[in-house]
Amino acid sequence: MKGALPYYTQACKLWPQFTLAQYRLAQVQTALSDFTVAQTSAEVALKLAPNTPELLRLVGVLRLEQKKSCSPSEVLNLAVKADEQDPYAWLALAISLERAACKRSPEQCNVVQKAADASSVALRLFREYGIGVPYQIANNNGVLHCELGNVFLSRAAFLSAMDECCATFPMHAGPHGKNSHQVVWLHALDLYTLWTDAHFDPALTVGERIRIERGDKTVCIVGIKDICTTNASSKFLQATHLSKEFCTSQSCVLQIKVYEKLSIAAGACTQNFVLHRLDSKKYQDEHISASIRVNLAQLHAAAGDLSVAKNLCVAAKHTDSNNIRSTLLLSSVALSTNERDEARHHLKTATSLIFERLAANSSNTALNRSVRSHLSDSLLFASNMWYELHEFQQARILLERVQALCSDSGPLSQVNACVSLCRLALRPVAGETALRPDRLKRAVNHARKALSQDCSCHSVPKSDYLLCSNVVHLLKTDSKFTVL
Repeated sequence: MKGALPYYTQACKLWPQFTLAQYRLAQVQTALSDFTVAQTSAEVALKLAPNTPELLRLVGVLRLEQKKSCSPSEVLNLAVKADEQDPYAWLALAISLERAACKRSPEQCNVVQKAADASSVALRLFREYGIGVPYQIANNNGVLHCELGNVFLSRAAFLSAMDECCATFPMHAGPHGKNSHQVVWLHALDLYTLWTDAHFDPALTVGERIRIERGDKTVCIVGIKDICTTNASSKFLQATHLSKEFCTSQSCVLQIKVYEKLSIAAGACTQNFVLHRLDSKKYQDEHISASIRVNLAQLHAAAGDLSVAKNLCVAAKHTDSNNIRSTLLLSSVALSTNERDEARHHLKTATSLIFERLAANSSNTALNRSVRSHLSDSLLFASNMWYELHEFQQARILLERVQALCSDSGPLSQVNACVSLCRLALRPVAGETALRPDRLKRAVNHARKALSQDCSCHSVPKSDYLLCSNVVHLLKTDSKFTVL
């Protein structure tokens, strides 16, 4: 590759309007990691042939690589319009939109939706062409859907990421090699109950995790809450809004209650799904990335399935003992179950890991932006946990450390840190009958700083924005201040 460089360089000097030479020169320079020079060559080629899909994709990817370059999304949108079947262009577009979403503007939700859509198209095209998909793509797709509140799509994406890590998704098979999947039905009037006339060997058990599919697409993973057998009489079928066509082989049907609501297509009354039994060893597979486990654990924790969330976090810790997110989530789960000592233990461990990582990267300017942003967010989460444990001094120490990192970690952490410090300053203290002037002054300063970084506080809840606004205007009015 390096040997071709002087020839393409000479060709471009002799004939600057030679589009193919400019394009090949940009490709060689990209392969040699000379991205700045490659971008210049690619931009020249694009001006000569503005509608060429390959050039649009190359320019977009180089702008994305440079990070400081403007409008990677704009040119990548043109690339996918020029060639809708290019998975690499769709993937680059998804990455550029993900970065734009991190700016936390009022249009963030729309940008996240576009990023999720682009990522989904890229995944579909990669699989259609039989191209191996790195698990990070499916994992990021799950994070985007999680940000949008699409729990089922998010969980399906994380399961897909597990598949990419493990190559196959092991199923639990019954004795004598019997299949582990059975057809079940779901009615729109009761999205917490599955019905089936199938026979399971071994029998289903309460607490077991099952995977639900429609076609070849995973819908969700749920836990079994209750199981009972019912006679499939006409009266029963009428009461449950099921029809005889669903109960052909057995006089009895199995009623499977699950913990989480299942999805069903709009307008459909009753639908068929396929139930797969999961191998409990799946979560313990050593090939699964710790980040996928933690992402899936967050979904289970949000759904109230704390035992599975804890198991996933423990498995993540086995994979990566220094994983900060899994340690923080273990602390959160412990606090939710009122195991305060265990919560403190995990929180201290997480805080130590954060400070160790900060010390290790203190002199590394190449990593400070991305690494410190992650660590600042981790410190914010930890400070909120200390606040919930009523250890306010610990919370204040961490928040002040976040402020010290804000110049490198961007406005998001700074706004949240200032809002949290404002709340701490306004916190009622035992023995005080009124808010001391020095604490009120600190609260006002923190609120002003938060609003100066983000005048509308898009990155924090509306109640926190109102809190900051009320504190700032407190000294200008005679009205009584109330902490929200």
